[in-house]
Amino acid sequence: MLKRIFFIIFLLTFSKNLFAFKIVDPKDRFKTIETQNFYIHYPDRLKDIAIYISEKSEFYREQIQKYIKYAPSEKTQIVILDYSDFLDGLTTVLPENRIYLNLTPPHFKSTLGEFINYIDTVLAHEYLHVVVMDANAGHSKILRKIFGKPAIPFENPSAIPFFIFIAPPNVFLPKWWHEGFATYGEGFFTGKGRLNSTLIKSYLRLSVKEGNLPKIDELNGDSYKFPKGNTPYLWGGVFFEYVAKKYGFDKISDLIDEHASNLPYIINRVPIRHFGSDYSALYEKAINDLIREKKEEIEGLMRQTITTSQSLKLIYDEIESFDVDLKAGILAVDTYSPHMGHRLIGINLSDYKEIFNIEKTSFSENIKLTDKGVYFTQLIFKSPSNIKQDLFFYEFKNKKISRLTFNKRVKEFVLNNEKIILISKDGPHEKIIEIDKDRSEREIFSEKGFSLSHISLSPDGKSLLFIAKDLEGHYFLNLLEVENKKLSTIFSSSLVIAYPFFSQNLNDIYFVSNLDDVFNLYKINLNSKNIKKLTHLLDGMLNPKAVGDFIYFLSPTSSGYTLSYLKVNDLLENEISFPLQNLPPKRLEELIAKDSPFIEQEYSPLSSIYPKFFLPFFLSDPEGGVFGILTANQDVLGRHTYYAEIDLGLESNNLYHRFKYINESFEPTLMLQSYSYPIFYSKINGSYDFWEREDGLSLSSSLPIRIKKTKVIAGIELLKKSSFYRYRFDYFEGNKNSLFLEINYNDTKKYPLSPGTAKGASFSLKHNQYLDALNSHIKGYETVLSSSFLTPLFLEPNKKILGFYLNLGLSNETRTAQNAFQIGGPPDPLNRFPLRGYGQRFSQGSYVTTATLEYKEPLTYLYKGFGTKPLFLEKLYGSVFIDAGEVWDKDRSFKLDELKSAIGLELKLDITLGYWAKLTPALGITKGLTGDGIWQVYFNVYQNF
Repeated sequence: MLKRIFFIIFLLTFSKNLFAFKIVDPKDRFKTIETQNFYIHYPDRLKDIAIYISEKSEFYREQIQKYIKYAPSEKTQIVILDYSDFLDGLTTVLPENRIYLNLTPPHFKSTLGEFINYIDTVLAHEYLHVVVMDANAGHSKILRKIFGKPAIPFENPSAIPFFIFIAPPNVFLPKWWHEGFATYGEGFFTGKGRLNSTLIKSYLRLSVKEGNLPKIDELNGDSYKFPKGNTPYLWGGVFFEYVAKKYGFDKISDLIDEHASNLPYIINRVPIRHFGSDYSALYEKAINDLIREKKEEIEGLMRQTITTSQSLKLIYDEIESFDVDLKAGILAVDTYSPHMGHRLIGINLSDYKEIFNIEKTSFSENIKLTDKGVYFTQLIFKSPSNIKQDLFFYEFKNKKISRLTFNKRVKEFVLNNEKIILISKDGPHEKIIEIDKDRSEREIFSEKGFSLSHISLSPDGKSLLFIAKDLEGHYFLNLLEVENKKLSTIFSSSLVIAYPFFSQNLNDIYFVSNLDDVFNLYKINLNSKNIKKLTHLLDGMLNPKAVGDFIYFLSPTSSGYTLSYLKVNDLLENEISFPLQNLPPKRLEELIAKDSPFIEQEYSPLSSIYPKFFLPFFLSDPEGGVFGILTANQDVLGRHTYYAEIDLGLESNNLYHRFKYINESFEPTLMLQSYSYPIFYSKINGSYDFWEREDGLSLSSSLPIRIKKTKVIAGIELLKKSSFYRYRFDYFEGNKNSLFLEINYNDTKKYPLSPGTAKGASFSLKHNQYLDALNSHIKGYETVLSSSFLTPLFLEPNKKILGFYLNLGLSNETRTAQNAFQIGGPPDPLNRFPLRGYGQRFSQGSYVTTATLEYKEPLTYLYKGFGTKPLFLEKLYGSVFIDAGEVWDKDRSFKLDELKSAIGLELKLDITLGYWAKLTPALGITKGLTGDGIWQVYFNVYQNF
């Protein structure tokens, strides 16, 4: 029983295919630049950025090596992408050092919004990950020479124990360690990272003021609280900033080196050896140091009178953007709730009742109310590496949402009568375009390599204000005449300039800046260029909007943003010395060496596709143990993927193998599989354990069907079955050769605080047609359908969930033990038709159906761990279920009064195991209600992705 539990844990933890999605668009033509220590891969349109990264990657490698005293011996592969509208990086060292950079200027309210050079920041951050994870010393240095750096063996969970022992030990460090060090290091090496930004300083200051300081165990899992996924980055960064300040950067280098020779998950003996304290005690010291520092900042800010403002008493968790229409009496807010996700909500200002409540995806930089409806942006998720934002409209009258732009990658927008002016992203390049009511477009501004933001229209609709930011962190406040495209820069500064808007008389421009390290409101007179400070706030101001006699704005807190307002009459009028500068804008081409020595060449997968590791494992066949060796890899662009395994029976001397190859260099995707393997059937016919050998060969294609959230796979499958022994029951030997079609659809949703999947539908249908033409020894077909339907009950949104699950199996193939459908037992990955409250596979037949009606709700939210131990508890939830099912044949028809049924209870606990693996162990008790039913207690482990 214990072996089975551990097997299921490994199977569920690592059964996701490592290479499960396309990395690049197959239509893109990629080039490569090779430097002394890097390969830079890029599409033609990003050549200038590739040259820049080629130079900077060598620079940061040299600088980082001076401090960390380690540099990888192998070349690092860097892939430059522009498929997503959000700046991101992904790094792995398994089985080789690879960095994926999706380059696009960050949104202002993101943690990287105040970059000096966002390309440098994300490059330094990701290369620091490479250096930490690649480090090797002691036993890991020896093992690397023998086995290489193994990838996670998703295809073969039995190799997991060997993987944990052989893989680089630093890979297994907590997320707060990896991301915290890289977050601190990005600022250390580039001059300004997340920890140096005004917004993050404000967040840390308010966390101290409001007593909202996470403990170290809260960093070991995913937090549902603000700043959610950024929690390990920021608070881990605070930790490493303290260590570097207190003990010196060299000590961090020593930690990296010693962890590289340490066993995974035994992490505290390293800091104890260096500091006399474990990580928990060091973290407490870092927090206490932060408290002292931030209290001094607060005292300094309080010496000047704080501007009076008030917060609207709204019930929503986090507000990301808003608009106010006093004439209509409506407030619209874009909010986030861990129970309900992202929503666009309209509120009547007279009684604060909701007018509309729309679910949407994350997130809007701005929304706009009109008398007919509300305009907003939201993300379109095409794939994990393809996330783009477009403009939508919700119409009050018909209560319908319409999509207004398609693949325009809208960053921000304003309305100008019947026209829409928007910032459109094209990866790292942005432009301002005007769209007419008939969808015709006119480009009104474009400057390659600049980040554009905060567009604002003058009251007369003739002029546009916007901020341009270059790659040296300089801000330019620009005035653009919409019709003739005449551009003038009002002023530039190395300080932040954000959220500009005109005064009603057009003589002044209001803007937000961080002169005193807090976001406050300022105004500049267009004639005199005199600047006055209008607010002095402790928390700061974002997204200010002048509405009648008030300024509405987002006010940062330690738990997100709230909506506040102040009276225009309460604004200060303090003339100040603001560093007005006339800075020359730095364009990307000016940052690239004119005599670049790098030569580009056509991309070839050969530099990254060959085997990089070999991983041993043990299995079993009927005679005893089986020893195997596996390898796997994918070229750096994800166009070619393979898995190869060869196994030898230690007592039987039988040779087995598995091979898989996936080609995603064009559409449709092709996959070739071949295997010869022992297959074990537990309790076949309800009583027999049965071994057979299965030899398989299949060729399939993932068809480019453009139906939302649907995947279609078709192919040919050749199987040969042979038993190891002679058995006393009817079983099948011979060929099962078929054409097959598989359709998968998934439109389910879950939220951080929902009890698992909260709503939506999914189904998976696979049909095999066995054919004489393929030399199949059985005839007919087999069809299997699995489906789920979930809906939240209205008592508490997305907390109390009702689910219905239906499985069907239909077959008219030759009836034998292996070909029949088995029914009975608790659910697990090896049981296609579970029926709780009955024996494992207690009955079989050619037709089968099982159904479950389940009610589930959360019992308690934990979200805590145990110091630095690799276990984090999220939420406990329970369910009451009714199972029903039956299996029948042509000579035994389905009878409703013979339907088997059971009732039971199940407790589930979402956890993070080993700092990274998301699992849900479940304990259930059930009772079968018909004659064959039994009391049953079972334990399972489910995936939690």
